[in-house]
Amino acid sequence: MQYPDDVKRLANVCAEKFPSDIDKAVKEWGKRVQRLKGYVAWRDSLVEVAGRGMIADSRHTKNVAMRKEAGKYGGSPTVIAGLDTRDLSFASYFDYSIDGRRLGDVLFSELPGIAQEQAGKANGFMFNANLCQALYRLKPKKGDDKLENVLKESQVRKLITKQYGWG
Repeated sequence: MQYPDDVKRLANVCAEKFPSDIDKAVKEWGKRVQRLKGYVAWRDSLVEVAGRGMIADSRHTKNVAMRKEAGKYGGSPTVIAGLDTRDLSFASYFDYSIDGRRLGDVLFSELPGIAQEQAGKANGFMFNANLCQALYRLKPKKGDDKLENVLKESQVRKLITKQYGWG
């Protein structure tokens, strides 16, 4: 979803005002954003986005059930909380959803682009996972503290730029 520039600027202001407390930043942003011109139309579009998110979650739940049924996760299928088995009784593997698209509706010519996009997303998640693991290895033997209270920024920069080739 594209956000209006004034909404993004307001989010930046609130993020800077409360750099360590997202709840306070969101509360402040929520108060201020209601005063902006066009707020009602933008709010309505957010409701639509929320509906799309819930539909995507529903598709994801069915995808997981299909993968389990196909033995992807090993063992026999497992009951998934909130999923009525009747929902799967007429399910087709062509109903598998990739990035909001029904597999059966995808054109062969679209497959390379979809694969590249999905791999890019996976690479981003793997980068984050690898970074978290590398940072965890720098954890002090005692205590639990915020990274910025224990590590030097140069250590983090080195991990990101040299170890992962980013930055």
